[in-house]
Amino acid sequence: MAKKINTKLRLAQYDPWVITTTVKVEETPYIIRLPTKETQEEIIQRWGYKFDINKCVVVKLYDWDTEKTYDITINYDEVGYFLNLEWLLVVFDRQLKEGDKVGFFWDNLNPTLNFKVLQKKVA
Repeated sequence: MAKKINTKLRLAQYDPWVITTTVKVEETPYIIRLPTKETQEEIIQRWGYKFDINKCVVVKLYDWDTEKTYDITINYDEVGYFLNLEWLLVVFDRQLKEGDKVGFFWDNLNPTLNFKVLQKKVA
């Protein structure tokens, strides 16, 4: 008996926002914590060097909605990875509030951390 082969084609929607987090009140407006595992896999490993505790790296942050670019610092401490200082400009420019969902991905071709507001919290 011959095996049936599924020949139906399906299109999958590509979602580049592999690092997602929700803005929290204790973080806003000064810092935003990034999920450690996803940040390690999707950003840090692509850089090709070890990111030491209490060190920071300045990178470009590109906002897909406003097409604005920021110089932002990625930091690492005993809790994990986070963006600070310059993140305050993004919070004010985008009027981010607690509960807003944001996404990030690293672009290796144009060394940039890409950013997008994925969902604004409904009041």
